[in-house]
Amino acid sequence: MHSLIETLKESSQDFEFYPTTDEIIRRVACDIRDHYMVSRNCFSILDIGAGNGKVLSGISKFFGVKPECYAIEKSPILKELIDKNFYVIGTDFHEQSLLDKNISITFCNPPYSDFNTWATRIIRESASQLIYLVIPERWKGHVDIMGALDYRQAEYKVLGEYDFLQADRQARAKVNLICVELSGEKDDAFDRFFKS
Repeated sequence: MHSLIETLKESSQDFEFYPTTDEIIRRVACDIRDHYMVSRNCFSILDIGAGNGKVLSGISKFFGVKPECYAIEKSPILKELIDKNFYVIGTDFHEQSLLDKNISITFCNPPYSDFNTWATRIIRESASQLIYLVIPERWKGHVDIMGALDYRQAEYKVLGEYDFLQADRQARAKVNLICVELSGEKDDAFDRFFKS
């Protein structure tokens, strides 16, 4: 991992790459299994800022069956490391539309220097039923995120509190894993966007 980080830095492609920990990936997979996907044999998942594809690989391994896996990743170096069976559907998050991506689950461990912008936009625009975000624990103090939750009439829960002290790339960040569940009624992000 150290060698990969150095290569990313030398190529100006780091973009705050802090791989999601195995503990967080397991918690996401358990939540999908236990509460939302019990009766479904297949589902689709999009990882925004997918890095080397570790989350998508971990979710696939957990279920033993490959869900349809999609990624958005900016770094060409990291994109090359993503499993070739996963679909890279975009590079720059800020140039992508989420409104038209009919994917069951969206996951994101965004750059913490801009987590408010990323989380707000994902909540406002995602067409997924479930959104998992790994964001700094101070997120509740951000009016934009709370406004996006209100705008989508979304329910959320904190699935756990974590840190990156023992991670592949260590950091002192304290984070929450949150799950955002969009309203039970058909909530078409595309229609909602044009009605507001």
